[in-house]
Amino acid sequence: MRILRETRTITLSRTPGRTVEGRVRVRGFDLKSDVFDAHAERHEPVEIVVTELGQERRYRMPRPERPAMVMAALAAPIVARAIARTLKPRRSR
Repeated sequence: MRILRETRTITLSRTPGRTVEGRVRVRGFDLKSDVFDAHAERHEPVEIVVTELGQERRYRMPRPERPAMVMAALAAPIVARAIARTLKPRRSR
């Protein structure tokens, strides 16, 4: 099993005298065995780097407070209860 922890640089645009790159933090794992192979990666944007005429400007990307998947998992029980209450048959007296 191999653990991935690296920062990758991706060139977003390149023109004469100007280059725009994105830096992405990658975390994940790579598992190879006789039975099965598994690979998973999570990408988190770190910064945008603009190089213009030899000068470099960096624009940092804010880290998300919570990933969207965690928010959905936290909201699921609340939504399920609300749906169950709505669909519950009413008793007639």
